[in-house]
This record gives sequence, C-alpha cells and structure tokens, in this order.
Amino acid sequence: MPAQHGDATVTGPGAGRLPAVTTTTTPQTATPADPTAEQVAAAIAGRRFTPAFQPVYSLRDGRLLAVEALTRFTDPPGPSPLGWFRAAERAGLGAELEIAAVEVALDAAADLPPDVALSVNVSPATLCDPRLVDLLAARADRPLVVEITEHTQVHDYDRLVEAIETLRGLGVRVAVDDAGTGASTVHHTLLVGPEVIKIDMSLARGVAGGQRDAMIDHLLAAARITGAELVVEGIEDVDDLLAWIDLGADAVQGYLVGRPGTLPAVAVSTLIVSALAGQAAHAAGEVTAAR
Repeated sequence: MPAQHGDATVTGPGAGRLPAVTTTTTPQTATPADPTAEQVAAAIAGRRFTPAFQPVYSLRDGRLLAVEALTRFTDPPGPSPLGWFRAAERAGLGAELEIAAVEVALDAAADLPPDVALSVNVSPATLCDPRLVDLLAARADRPLVVEITEHTQVHDYDRLVEAIETLRGLGVRVAVDDAGTGASTVHHTLLVGPEVIKIDMSLARGVAGGQRDAMIDHLLAAARITGAELVVEGIEDVDDLLAWIDLGADAVQGYLVGRPGTLPAVAVSTLIVSALAGQAAHAAGEVTAAR
C-alpha cells in the first residue's frame, strides 16, 4: 500500500529507491484567485477534484490510442487548475497534489479498454517520488503514460533518467509534454529519450497557413532519432489537422477531435478517418494526373 499523500514518512517497496531530482522552479507569486495552503490541504485530503479525459487519436486510422487525464477542481470553484497546482507548490504540497490527482484518475479510468493508454501529468520531482512508483506499480496491469511537465528546469539528468528507467521497468511509457516550450527543449527531449513527444499547441497551430516554427523541424528530427511517437496537442482547425498528417505526425488531440470530458471516449474519430480518406484520394489523383 502506498504511503498516505502528505505523510512525511515514506513506506512501501519504493521507499528510498530513487534519489531526489534537483529542479529549479520559476518563482510563482500568489494571485487573489489562487487557493490558500489550507484549501490545498483540504482538497488533497478530501479529493475535492475530478479528472476530465481528453482523447488522443491515431493519424494512421483514427483509432483512440489514449486519454489524457486533466484535473478539474470544484471546491472552491474559482481558481484555475494551474492556480491550484501553483498554490500546492508554494505550500510544499506539490507532489502530494500531483500524486493524489494521478490516483483519482487511475480509479476513474479503471474501465478503459485494455488497448487504450491512460496518460497522467507529473513534474520531474514527483516522477522520482517513491509514492508515485508504488502507485503506478500497483496499477501496472494497464497501459500507462507519464507526461513530464515542462515547468521546471532539470539539473541532474542522471537521477531523472534513473527514475524513468524504474518506471519503464514497470511497463510505463514516458512522454515529454509541451515539447518546444519552456524547459522542454530539443536537448531536454533527447536526454529524456521519451517514447512519446507531445508538441505544444503554440507550435501546432497555424502550420497550414505557413506559420511553421523552426522548432517543429527539430522536434520531427528528435522523434526520428529517438523512435518516439509524435503527438500534436491543441488542434482546433481542419487545415492544421491535414497539415500534420502530411508532416507525418502519429497522433493528435485537441478540441477539433475531442474535448475533455467523462469516459467512455469515442473509439474512432470519424473526422480523422474522413481526412485520411480525402488525403489518399488526393494523392491517387495526383498520381493519375502524372501518368
């Protein structure tokens, strides 16, 4: 049984197994809308949040590949999810809130089809927490992806890689989230060696209109070098969807193909299936015209 979240004493088979990872977090200033430390502690103790699941679809055949668990807070209802996690970090409860959110997501996704992965978000420091290892080890009977968030700069990659290898030993895949922004540079991506690279929405949008950032080419190259699956986040436009199909992305998520919500998620994106059929018909027409 994992240690209780928020307990200073860590017990269980993962205790002491992983060294802490050294990170630098950009100092966050509290805003009037952010919850207090007491509210954060109460939210953790009472699990006053729920997961919302956003689907990730294949750009090969439109199949549902995964759902990403996003955390939604209800008590009090005002602060944003970012505000909650920011307040938890300031209160010294960042890992506790992240692990509690993962636990709630795992429980809610218990009936996911066995070929659909559950993707959860954690910081580099929490990824090295023995409590997270214990929690994921207890749920290793289903496909899991841990997304490393980009809000902290990692200074000791040896320790981070050691933690990643421990998770891989459990069958957990690792993703670099928001790639191309913040701390998720190409260098960071290559050092982590993830199974999944998730391109941030700020780079993903506008590609069809010629707004292609040079970072995109670097990330495409990083995916080829590492053999990682390339997932594009935040797609809201059909033309961008078609452009990413042409660029060779593996999967996509965003409001265009599925908003965050409750499970079950739609098993096949008919929009992507139609887009792929249209691309194939267009390519066949070009071949015919060239003869």
